[in-house]
Amino acid sequence: MYKNLSKVRKIIDRAKKRYLENRQPQIKVGFIGCGRHASENLYPALHYASLNLVATCAKHLKNAERNALRFGAPSAYDDYRQLIDNEQIDGLVVCVNPQLHYQICLDSLKKDIPVFVEKPPALNYMQAKEMSQLSRVKDKFLMVGFNKRFGVIYREAKRIIESSGFGGLTSIYMSCNVGETKDESSLLYESGIHYFDLLRYFAGELKDFQVKKNCRSGKAALMISLEFQNGIIGGLQLSNFFSWSKPSEYIELVGEQGRVILENSQNIVYHRPTIASPGEIPLESEKSSLWSPNYSIPTKENSLIFLNGYVKELMHFGSMVKQKNIGESNIDDACKALEIIDNILKR
Repeated sequence: MYKNLSKVRKIIDRAKKRYLENRQPQIKVGFIGCGRHASENLYPALHYASLNLVATCAKHLKNAERNALRFGAPSAYDDYRQLIDNEQIDGLVVCVNPQLHYQICLDSLKKDIPVFVEKPPALNYMQAKEMSQLSRVKDKFLMVGFNKRFGVIYREAKRIIESSGFGGLTSIYMSCNVGETKDESSLLYESGIHYFDLLRYFAGELKDFQVKKNCRSGKAALMISLEFQNGIIGGLQLSNFFSWSKPSEYIELVGEQGRVILENSQNIVYHRPTIASPGEIPLESEKSSLWSPNYSIPTKENSLIFLNGYVKELMHFGSMVKQKNIGESNIDDACKALEIIDNILKR
């Protein structure tokens, strides 16, 4: 009996040794912010992104201690300066009131700590530009949480429009309708910023745009016509007259031969090019396709933190911290989105 037990222990020890040898070294991060979005989306994504949470921080210590206990961090703080001074971390995740993002990011970069900051990273273009300059001087990655870039259907749409069969993008249209926000500025900085980033992600750099506004009692509807440097044209419709509880997003990408439609971060339709005449059924390779998540299967891939891109964006952050490169969704991308927003608010 004891002889067999000894054999079992040796097998376990060998397996443990192989696991430790093959395991990727985890990136140690601190997390500043314990609000609803942070706690429901970003903290749960840390584990899947192989980011090792070593400390939390919040304005109220009890909230930091709550998240430290819930997500397995050894330390909790109510002063972010103490966290970045005391903890040996490879990177910092910041998700607090946007008014605080600018200063926290500057202080962290000055300590040579790479930062992932939720959008918007700053209150205006000039602040973001200063953050970009310091990131470049310090040679440290400053990533902004444009999670839609990393969402499943957005990545697939990007792959499709860059494929030879699509024939090149000719026009793009996006619509986002949400519930009440504080004002027009909040609509643009909190929701619209995602779409200004996605426009560049799909269509490239913007050349010019025109804005029409319908503003009433703090609410706003905007229709923006777009022209890109590569000749692509487009439109963006934003509104906070709608509801937070109903579907609100529609994106259409039209190419020389194909057409892609995205809805509410979970449905993607690809209308392939076809030689079939109207009324004829296209060949199998020419038929349109629809993909939606299979929510009936309880896998991690069906979790919203995967579908909405939170896991993938934090994985990217961890990868760039390790490689010390300027990666995707960086502060320069945010600068360009914020510059557009600042110009819209002036019109």
